[in-house]
Order: sequence, then structure tokens, then C-alpha cells
Amino acid sequence: MTTESSVISPATGLTPQQKYEHELAAGILQPDKHQQKAVAALEQLHHTLKSRQKPRLWPFFRKQTAIPGVYLYGPVGRGKTHLMDLFYDTLTGSRRQRWHYHDFMQWLHGHLRQQKQRQNPLARVVEELGKKINVLCLDEFLVNDIADAMLLAGLLSQLQTNGITLVTTSNVAPDDLYADGLQRSRFLPAIDWLKKNMQVIHLQGNTDFRFRHSETTPETHAIDQKWFFPADDNARRCLKNCFASTGGQWPKKPPPPVQLNGRWLPILACSDKALWTSFQALCGENRHSHDYLELASRFQTLLLSHIPVLDDNHNDAARRFITLVDVLYDRSMPLFASAEDHYSRIYQGTRLAFEFQRTVSRLHEMQHLQLQV
Repeated sequence: MTTESSVISPATGLTPQQKYEHELAAGILQPDKHQQKAVAALEQLHHTLKSRQKPRLWPFFRKQTAIPGVYLYGPVGRGKTHLMDLFYDTLTGSRRQRWHYHDFMQWLHGHLRQQKQRQNPLARVVEELGKKINVLCLDEFLVNDIADAMLLAGLLSQLQTNGITLVTTSNVAPDDLYADGLQRSRFLPAIDWLKKNMQVIHLQGNTDFRFRHSETTPETHAIDQKWFFPADDNARRCLKNCFASTGGQWPKKPPPPVQLNGRWLPILACSDKALWTSFQALCGENRHSHDYLELASRFQTLLLSHIPVLDDNHNDAARRFITLVDVLYDRSMPLFASAEDHYSRIYQGTRLAFEFQRTVSRLHEMQHLQLQV
């Protein structure tokens, strides 16, 4: 697995503020006072990091305590990821790394397993990471796994000790992370650390920029490019056509399951590039983000059948679907799906309504992903 979740071309010589203004002038971004506040914080951090950047003397500085980072949070589509990537892009010359949160935690758990016979494995893993980077950018900081939650307080402390500055995006304020999670009291030190050691910025605003230039609505389009509803025979025919467009051939007999992280996944069809399975098999069963990461590393396109309308009786499946969409979105991996309703109405519960806003926004953007053939 590659350690960097996306490749970003460098903007040599520009600061975050300069690149932001350049994108405003080019019409790439629209003026937004809330984004300006975030850019100002990233600009200050950029200058502070650059002032410490002394390559010849770096061995003497590596053990310094990390420079306080920035925690950007707010509703979906407000530009958090773009601003973080803009900061990352302009931080040339620094030993930096950009990960999606799920990818980073998968990397961390894998390295911890390699150290399990040694004392203080977390400290050893982060110390080795600190020899390679001094800036860590994490996108979509959303804690919903107890194993991750139990690690984070120690992890954040170790990042600070080893001179690694953290910049991260999230949809929720630090106080709302891992809300209602099991043994949440053990996660509270992580929240305290974030509030004390990072500049927390609320990226507010009423505009979801992902929808700004689109006229597609559930009322005006019964079927989007990749989302077919209701999940009837016509939707199945559409999915078969999509599967054929990837070069796949419909199997004459039920295909054998595929293995993800040692567990079998029942499928409907499979080719070198595409996997077709059901919502129940992929999200209804007890699966982890690592399964979705492996799936995304092995295939270029996912087809998913029979997504039901989800409510508070299906929150476990809804959480898995949220994670699945995050993984696919981060890799620009097309999703073709049949569902009981439009993606904007597929979740009708209350408990995950806030988190699902991001999923709806991402599914909307993913309608325009190009199929890789």
C-alpha cells in the first residue's frame, strides 16, 4: 500500500494565502469569509514551519516538540479538504505526508502488529515515522472504531513528542468525536489534547460547494448517472450494462466468493476491473474499513445491489456504508448502485443524519466520476 493517499503537484514558492488568491482569481474557488479564516491559520503555520526548516541542522531539531497544528471542521462541501491540500501543496521542502484517516489507521495497526513483541510498540512506530516526516495531514478525522479510539490519546502525544505537526479535517468539533462510542471516557484525553495543542477552526457557511454548479436534484432526475432506483428489474439491467462496460461478462453460474482480509465476500459477478456484490454482503455484515481499503486496492469499479432505505434500526450498516463511500471517494473509484430511493433520501434515521450529509454530498460528486475501462 502506498503511504500517500493522493499525489499533489507542488506549487513552488507560493504560500497558502498566495495560492488561495490565485485560485480565486482563476475562478477555481469562490470568495468565502469562513475559508479566509482557515487560510490565514494555515498561512501562519506554513511560515512557522518554514522558519524551522534548516536541513543541515535537522538532526538537532528532530526531537523538538511539534509545532501546534490546525484542526479544520465543519459541514460537508465547505472546502476543508481542498484547503488542507492547498497547504500541503505549498509546503515544499518539508518532510510531509498526506493520508486519509482510514488509510493512516490501517498503516498504524499494521506496523503495531509488527512491533507486538516489543515494549512500547506505539512509541517505536511513531519514532520511526518521525525520522521520515515532520508534518502529517489527515483527511476526514472521524473516529467510529473502538480500537482506533483507544489508540488516539497515546498516538497524539507521541506525534507531539516526535516533532510531527498534525493538520486534519473533520466534520465535527473535537468535543463531538466518537460521540456515544463504547468506553468513550478513555477517548476523552485525545479530545483534550486536540483542544490544547491544535488551532481549532470551524469552517462554517451555508453553501455546499459540491452542489453549487449542479442542477441535479431527486425531483428533476429519476435516475442519476450511476445511481438507479427503485431497485427493480430495470435497475438490474442498468447495472448489467454498467458491468459489461467495464469489460466484465455475466457469469453462467454463481461465481465463487472473493476473500477480503481472510473473510469471504459473496459476489454477483467479478472481472479484473470490477466487483459486483450486494449491500447486505458488503455493509450488512460485520466488516471493517480495512476490508473496503483492500477492495479498493484490487478493483477499479464497484457495483452494489439493493441498497435499502436505512433508519435508526440499521445504523451499523449505515456506518459501514458511510465508511465505504469515504474510501471510494478518496480513490475516485466509481460506484454503480441500485437502491430503494435516491441517495439523498436513502438514510431516514436521526442518529447518523449529520454524518450522512457528507455521504450524500460525496455520492453526488461521484455521479460524475469517469469509468476506467
